Amino acid sequence: MKDVKFVGGGYGSATEKAMMKEIMHSGAIEGEVDFPSYGHMYTSGVMTSNGMKDLHSKMVELAQLSDAAKTLLTKEHKNTASSSEITLHDRGIEWQALNHSILVIGWGTDPKTQLKYWIVRNSFGDTWGSDGNFMAERGADFIRIEGQSSAFDPVLCSEEKC
Repeated sequence: MKDVKFVGGGYGSATEKAMMKEIMHSGAIEGEVDFPSYGHMYTSGVMTSNGMKDLHSKMVELAQLSDAAKTLLTKEHKNTASSSEITLHDRGIEWQALNHSILVIGWGTDPKTQLKYWIVRNSFGDTWGSDGNFMAERGADFIRIEGQSSAFDPVLCSEEKC
């Protein structure tokens, strides 16, 4: 690969529209997200902050955690509605602690609910989620997916004689 760059031009400058344009131009983009520890339980559908909160609540009930652990796990992430052109800097965020790498490979809109989503390739293998993929809410910076992403121009073997 060559010409690795931040989508949007710099750290925190990625937007929903910039990500969509980059995927259309060059294909999948690499992203860093704040993936919740209980996200491994995902099986299908569009992952949303409300859905993850519900999943988390069920997990807490099943595990019968102590009050201290429950408080720690129910710490809410900000889920501010954002337009497709708002950057991290516009949100007043200088830096984010992110814990998981993913590939954003496309996007869509649920025809029944009109919920916008990203199609994301995870690194957990083909037996997790939907053949190793998941759908994450788009346009709300869910799991910090719209905060930082990188793109690159692929090198074709015919160009490099490999």
